[in-house]
Amino acid sequence: MQLSSAIFTIQHHDLSEFFEWDQDVYFVIYNVFNDFLQSLRQSSELYVEDLHSRTVQKNELILILFLTSLGMLLVTMVILCPVVGTVNLARLKVLSLFVDIPNHHVIGLGNKCERFLNSFNDAEHNDE
Repeated sequence: MQLSSAIFTIQHHDLSEFFEWDQDVYFVIYNVFNDFLQSLRQSSELYVEDLHSRTVQKNELILILFLTSLGMLLVTMVILCPVVGTVNLARLKVLSLFVDIPNHHVIGLGNKCERFLNSFNDAEHNDE
C-alpha cells in the first residue's frame, strides 16, 4: 500500500471513523512518525557517543593529575628525606654541646645571672 493512496483514503474519513485498527490510519501514523523515531534514536546515539568521549577525556585528565601528584610526592620525599636527616644530625650536635658542659660551669653561670638580675632589680628600685 502506498502512502498517497492511504492519505487519500484517510482524507475522506470523518473524525469518528479514525480507529487504531484501521490499516490506512495505522499505515499513515507509522510512516509519519517513523522518520521522527529514527531521528530521535540518532540523536540519542549521538548524545551517548558524546557523553562517552567526554567521560574518557575526563578519566584521562584525572589519571594524568593523579600520576603527576604521585610523581611530585615521590620527588618531594626524595628531596626531604636527606634534608630531614641533616637537620636531625645538626640538632643532635647542638644538644650534645649543652650536655658536654660540666655542671660546675652551669652552676657558676646560673649564679652570675642571678646576681645580675638582683643588681638590676636593686638599680630599678633605687631609680624610683
